[in-house]
Amino acid sequence: LTLLGLWSLLYSKERALKYYARFTGLTLFFSGPAYFLLANLPIQQETTRPILEPNLLMVNICACFWIGWAIEKHIVAPNSHTLWRKAFFTAALMGTFLLNLPVSRRNDFFAYDYGKNLLKSMDQGASLYDPDDLTAFTFSYLQIVERARPDVVALVGLKTFWGYRQMIERHPERTPKSYFQSAQEFIPEVLNFHQKTGRALYADHESKLPSGFPQFPVGLIVQMGDIINLAELKAKQSSLRFYVERPGSMGLTVDGYPHFFTRHIISRYSAAYNNIGIAMQNHGSYEEAQKYFLSALKREGDLSAAWNNLGINAYLRKQFPEAVTILRRGLICAKEKNAVYFHLSLAQRSNRDLIGAAQTLENALTQWPQDPKLLNELGYIRLNQKQWDKAKESLENALRIDPNLDIACYNMAVVYRQLGDKQKSKHYFLRYLKLTPNASDRLEVEGWIKNL
Repeated sequence: LTLLGLWSLLYSKERALKYYARFTGLTLFFSGPAYFLLANLPIQQETTRPILEPNLLMVNICACFWIGWAIEKHIVAPNSHTLWRKAFFTAALMGTFLLNLPVSRRNDFFAYDYGKNLLKSMDQGASLYDPDDLTAFTFSYLQIVERARPDVVALVGLKTFWGYRQMIERHPERTPKSYFQSAQEFIPEVLNFHQKTGRALYADHESKLPSGFPQFPVGLIVQMGDIINLAELKAKQSSLRFYVERPGSMGLTVDGYPHFFTRHIISRYSAAYNNIGIAMQNHGSYEEAQKYFLSALKREGDLSAAWNNLGINAYLRKQFPEAVTILRRGLICAKEKNAVYFHLSLAQRSNRDLIGAAQTLENALTQWPQDPKLLNELGYIRLNQKQWDKAKESLENALRIDPNLDIACYNMAVVYRQLGDKQKSKHYFLRYLKLTPNASDRLEVEGWIKNL
């Protein structure tokens, strides 16, 4: 119908309509095909279509006039065509409508609840550092339309000149009073300023804060700073009790929804539970950690990090058979299996199943033959099996890929010591100490070097 309308406009006798057809045609070309080509996004990636879809709005506005003209010219006009042609165009119009019938999302509250829950997690007068589009748009809507949490400020656009200059002008109480030549200078100073003034600063993802700035999870988000003890960490998760989530027709699992952004929002919750579990694990609260890892997997059954961490949790409790069982299940369910193979081999080795551990690593190396960690671990197992030549081969491959892998240097030194090659053993022990100057076993290794 769009093309039919364009054809009718171009061959119309009215000059104004001809000009309009040319204008909208150029607009459609530059807002449609030309824009998509200039965007140059990889077609195969899952994110490409959701990113480009909103930009079809302009194209649809241009096409609406042509479709309307086609309906007027070929269906509504009393003497334009015979009855069968009118029937054909009417059927085409109705078929197009039915095939593209919009799906109602009236009862989908995923984005709304996500924004509300995120705001519930932040202290009074807090700052939200460099949020993603998903978070920034939801946050802006709640602040502008519902006047929610005016005390919280989103620090957006900091990586552009206009962005950080605007932030300095609008929120001088949250920015240091200095002149900055670039965003690279400005960003660390803003973070330092928040630390000095004691103003709470949050990020919507743990990868946002630069290295050197400690962080800990607070419900859906992370807060910059150090957690002193387990009790404080648990108290910081109290906002979870006030979260409201309204599941759609397929519940609250990522796999239940085909829409990219809905899946993305749900995965924010699973990632948050996984991060809280890691923090609990680091404080030795393994039972609490297990609950959070399981909560993450209930929402996102193929979350590789949660399968790894759940297995590690059992491993740290010295429940090696349980760790093996969990990680074997992870090999079936996890999306990315590389780390699962590695941790499974550790659990099998600790469970005194060297043959099984070696088999696991060999299976993994058929898929990732250039992974130095897998090669080193296989070398270590061969070393424990006293298969010196096989151990040497695996460790040589690991060091060829990563010459600075300190643990592989250590293992290679042990292998050469067993083979009676004192010079090479000494060489690799020295390399190990050079790569790890603060090694806890330094005195022991220096003693071995002296004996060699």
